[in-house]
Amino acid sequence: MGKQIENVTVAVTADNFAAVERELDAPLDEDDEANRERRCKHLPQLSEKQARVIIAVLAVLLGITLLAGLLYERPVEIGLSQSGLDNVNVTMNTTDGTILMRGDLDAIVTNRNFVSLQASNVNVTLTKLDASVSAVQLGPVKLPMRGSTIVPLSFQAVFNAADTSLALAAISNECFYGATSFDVDGTVDIKHPLASGSYSFSFEDQVVEC
Repeated sequence: MGKQIENVTVAVTADNFAAVERELDAPLDEDDEANRERRCKHLPQLSEKQARVIIAVLAVLLGITLLAGLLYERPVEIGLSQSGLDNVNVTMNTTDGTILMRGDLDAIVTNRNFVSLQASNVNVTLTKLDASVSAVQLGPVKLPMRGSTIVPLSFQAVFNAADTSLALAAISNECFYGATSFDVDGTVDIKHPLASGSYSFSFEDQVVEC
């Protein structure tokens, strides 16, 4: 039977490390240089002109993306202010019994593109007069490019005495004391390139001068 070898000690000296360092620091021979050149030839090489073309194409694509984001038709939010009717006044023509009502209503518009808004057909119902009227708002109204803005919607309502004789008598008596109040309900039709529709409003006990 063979003998088992135990307790073998390997001595590592400074000369061993020096030999390894010399091998690592030695210059590459011709075969190694040739192999490295062959490997580098397989890598794609871009000329300066090709690099400029690629950069220009990427810049154009980025510009198109940004422009599309600016021109994208984002939704426009339209609502009516709840602050009430402003500058409301009622006048009565004693000759033909016509009642004329004028007032302003605020529309809050949250806009994200440079567009214009036009409001029309402001329908107003006065409870005490029991009549509906409509008027047309002049437009369009220029809006800021971004953010929210309040657009005044002016209207005027004409009531005919023949249709509202009882209410006309009531309002004429109240106006004798300088003021009266109405329950105001109505709708406003807002036309917009990106949004349109009818929006209702209601104000109770609206005091008007007449």
